[in-house]
Amino acid sequence: MGLTRSARIASLAMAGIVAASSVAMAATQDRPALDSGTRTSVQEVPADPAARKQAAYKLYLEAAQYERAGDYIRAVEAYKKTVELVPEDDQPRVALARLYLSNRNTDAARSAAQEALKYKQDSVAARAVLAEIYVMEAFTGGGVDQAKARVAIGEFEAIVKIDEKADIQIGRNSVKALAMLGQLYSSIDEDKKAIEAFERLSRLDGVTTESMLTLARLYFDQRKFREAARAAEQARKIDARNVDALLILGQSLLRTGRAAEAVEAFRQLRAATESAPAAAKNALTIEFADALMQAGKYNEAIEATRTVLSSEPRNVRAIRVLTDAERRSGKREQAVKTLEAALVGQDVNESLELVFALAETFEELEQYDRAIETYEEALVVLLNPDGTVAAGDRNNAGVILRRIATAHRLAGRPDKVAESYDRMRKVLGPDDSMADILQVQEAIETTRYDDALMRARKAAATAKGDDKRTFAFLEAQALSKKGSAAEAVKVVEGQLSGKPDDTDVYAFLSVIQLDGGDATGAEKSIRKALQSEPNDTGLLITLSSIQDRAGQYVESEKTLRQVLELDPDNSTALNNLGYFLTERKERLDDALGFIQRAVNIDPTNGSFLDSLGWLYFQMGKLPEAKKYLEQAAIYEHQSATIREHLGDLYEKLNDKAKAKQYWEAALKLSNEKAEQDRLRGKLK
Repeated sequence: MGLTRSARIASLAMAGIVAASSVAMAATQDRPALDSGTRTSVQEVPADPAARKQAAYKLYLEAAQYERAGDYIRAVEAYKKTVELVPEDDQPRVALARLYLSNRNTDAARSAAQEALKYKQDSVAARAVLAEIYVMEAFTGGGVDQAKARVAIGEFEAIVKIDEKADIQIGRNSVKALAMLGQLYSSIDEDKKAIEAFERLSRLDGVTTESMLTLARLYFDQRKFREAARAAEQARKIDARNVDALLILGQSLLRTGRAAEAVEAFRQLRAATESAPAAAKNALTIEFADALMQAGKYNEAIEATRTVLSSEPRNVRAIRVLTDAERRSGKREQAVKTLEAALVGQDVNESLELVFALAETFEELEQYDRAIETYEEALVVLLNPDGTVAAGDRNNAGVILRRIATAHRLAGRPDKVAESYDRMRKVLGPDDSMADILQVQEAIETTRYDDALMRARKAAATAKGDDKRTFAFLEAQALSKKGSAAEAVKVVEGQLSGKPDDTDVYAFLSVIQLDGGDATGAEKSIRKALQSEPNDTGLLITLSSIQDRAGQYVESEKTLRQVLELDPDNSTALNNLGYFLTERKERLDDALGFIQRAVNIDPTNGSFLDSLGWLYFQMGKLPEAKKYLEQAAIYEHQSATIREHLGDLYEKLNDKAKAKQYWEAALKLSNEKAEQDRLRGKLK
């Protein structure tokens, strides 16, 4: 049920082509190959063009009749005579080429098709013959001949240029040329071009389930989960019972924060695969448990994983989902016990994600040295003797090194953080941008905006692909924090391309505009993003923040409720809803439930801890407020809001010196005029 490269290549359309061609060859293996060099002259060629065409038509019908009867020699002779009568007509040459091809004479077939193209360059049928030959040659022996595949791609590109909607005959199948083009690009790992072909195909009438599934798999492999979900949903509209479409849909929904919908998709999938083998059912149960866990149904998730572990006690994925559910429900000490027990006797190579989960849990428990030690255990498995990692391990190594740097920062060791970035460059290699991205982010967080701008611009000059846009976003963020809102907006607008990925640009633009005090512009931008992704939870959360800033409190809460319908365990939505209620001093008991759930999910999130501390402050529970606000300040070093809240707390505790200290710190960090004016008022 995995989405592997081999599964993508071995799609039904491709398999049908190769199989049909193989059947045609096998049917004639006991016959000698026809001689393409033998030519039969026409005894009498009518001088009148109309009479010549009529004679050619008669011969063409005779040739087709011979072909159906299996008399290949007479069929070839009749097609050749037809060609001599109407050399400008591509159809007899194409028919002759197909006859040669069915009798395994690919050289003669190629020659006849090429002759047809000399007379008619836009002959789709002739190019289809050539394309079939190159496809057969490209996939001979179970592998992929890249050169032949590219030649085949050239023919299909020419076909779709002539007629984008072309249905072409390949072997015994009729397929969309765009579908074949997409599959060929996929087979040589050119996924962007494959996606372009399938996107064009998806806009045509008569698109097939398999085409949409291939597109969904391509999107999924490229981590474009929103697009993968859309393609899978389209596949299901064509065939509602297709289990592959349900699987991709569930997995994609889960990765876009739509956990409640993912749970329903996996419920349907489990019902549809009751007769599947035990191993397949267990794999699906784990997916289901993961969705339950992310939807906030912790007990159900724990129960589901235990059914798998009863028959597969060392299933790493099941253990990971189980311990994630324990951690999110606040049972972190239990999660540590579960993970440590699971790792006894395990090969670290085979249980790397459990080691990583254990390190994360130690970090959540504020046991930073144990966390770093455990992260290092995970990293050593990936390292080569020279301290680098293989290309396939870079992502995992990068994540581990980032967490090591974060743990050092939380432990208050800035020199170790810098060392971690230098180490990251050595381990990941000079082409990896993660260390540069993290250093720019850190410069922004520590208000070194000019340093951040210099680093972002320098890195952008040599960055490629998505990294280039990331550095542009970081540049805009630094400009915005520095107070240059108009310049920041201009930088982000420069990333708009008129393509589907503009969704992310508009989303970021809305944040920059909101930071600059332009709530109206921010709402326009986020709604442009939502036009293509109306159920994207991240976009909806941004919209709710804009609405709250604009004083549209009812609309803001409604938007957050919409997010929680899509993803009941969305920690940001839970926190924001609780915080907005706290700020308005409304329904504080409800607010406490929302924020506590958010903190359970992400206990090291400074913003969530601040929300909890501020809520206790509003409730008059000052010891609890002090505990969580001071924790929040540890995790969020550069938050003006947290410093202001601490100042308010100490004022309430009659420690005016500390109150002033925190308000002054907040004023230095703030770049919002309303916030700055409020802080100056408090300091006076």
